[in-house]
Amino acid sequence: MQAIVTALGRAGAYASLIRFGHTVFALPFALTGAMLAAAAGCPLGWGRVGWIVLAMASARTAAMGMNRLADARYDALNPRTTNRELPRGLVSGGEAVALVVASSAVFVAVAWRLGPLCFVLSPVALAVVFWYSFAKRYTHYTQLWLGLALAVAPVGGWLAVCGQFGWAAAWLALGTGMWVAGFDILYACEDIEFDRRSRLFSIPARFGVARSLWVSRILHVVAVASLAALALVMPLGPVYLAGVAGVALLLGYATYIYLQGRGVNFHLLLAWLRHFLRGWQQIGAAFNEWRSRALQPATPDKSRPGRSRLRRWLDDLTLGRLPPDEQVKYFYRSTLENAAEHGLRRRPGETPHRFQARLDNEIDIEDEEAVARLTAAFVRVEFARRSTNADAVPLLKRAWTQIRGALSRLQDRNESANGESHAGRSDAKQT
Repeated sequence: MQAIVTALGRAGAYASLIRFGHTVFALPFALTGAMLAAAAGCPLGWGRVGWIVLAMASARTAAMGMNRLADARYDALNPRTTNRELPRGLVSGGEAVALVVASSAVFVAVAWRLGPLCFVLSPVALAVVFWYSFAKRYTHYTQLWLGLALAVAPVGGWLAVCGQFGWAAAWLALGTGMWVAGFDILYACEDIEFDRRSRLFSIPARFGVARSLWVSRILHVVAVASLAALALVMPLGPVYLAGVAGVALLLGYATYIYLQGRGVNFHLLLAWLRHFLRGWQQIGAAFNEWRSRALQPATPDKSRPGRSRLRRWLDDLTLGRLPPDEQVKYFYRSTLENAAEHGLRRRPGETPHRFQARLDNEIDIEDEEAVARLTAAFVRVEFARRSTNADAVPLLKRAWTQIRGALSRLQDRNESANGESHAGRSDAKQT
């Protein structure tokens, strides 16, 4: 019984050393990257989710262990950190080194399991997270290094699922890094005097508390802008944008409290904010108009009925010369144009998969998977940045042709129904 109590005490000391409970707060960064990759069309199963969780936990354990080892001497001198495990002797330096080595080995092994690119980049990821522990000895911008260390997580989650880079992961990483760096600046303000006495570097030690708080808020503005920009490369929908707006409001309220305590005149600030929001709305409206034109070409001019067919014939003639990815984009976008001409225009903010479901309900097509196959191929190319195999193009072209035929039949049915309805009304009038 005593041995069990002792073992549990040692396990608790190790968990406290690396703040194991805080791993829960770090996991969403990696899992969000993985879920975005899945939304972009990359396959994601529960087994891979488990490997991602293990990779994140082991990497964070190694990083925290290295941080405690690097800061052990300073932790013993800082009143805020003297109760940590290494200064108190609850965990020895040798045990901490063993924990770092074991966790690093687990991380590299799991990265190998997740794919060749993850395995090749695993030493780079460890180097980034380890460097943060020593950055305060060499640069004032230590908090930015912590942001970079956490920004690795969503990129890693994306790579673990897709196996290649995507712009969605880049925007999420930038938002994550700026978010974490901004809050770490606030945290570092507590140690400003100790850092200056010990000749350690940090943004608060370099610029002072007041300026550092402004730097923190600027970083949080960049974080919110990056999260909003993510919606430009991924069709995330209104719920996501509402979440980003909620984050912006919370950070804005924190800034309001800070400025109010310093006697800032909010009448001028609110007037500027209203002007800024009007400008932002105009930019958003212009972007939505551009996106609708890019993804949903306008219907042809009715006064020139042969123009659209001629353009289609010329496009089809040169289609085979395009790379496979460009052919997939053409198949999908011309399908959007064709559907719009037949009264099935893609709605603003509607994701490709939701439009697919609506189109499936409206058309009668021989291959029931044709719309889903073409949509999945477009999402992989456009959002996941995954190349299309040339062997898959004929199948996608067949699906595209069948969808065009189904839309033409839909128009014939609608015209026939309209004709019968008109005839019925005429008979009723005569009667």
